[in-house]
Amino acid sequence: MTCTEGREPSGLAKVSLSRVLGDVRRYRNDASQLKLQALVILGAS
Repeated sequence: MTCTEGREPSGLAKVSLSRVLGDVRRYRNDASQLKLQALVILGAS
């Protein structure tokens, strides 16, 4: 997988896309807390 990254831009795109999706899944647990903080900040201002 890592050896074809330099040759295939599409492969790089897929890898980066999977990384982004992985980050989204990882941060989804914190999303509720972030939303609460955002609501508090928006409500305060």
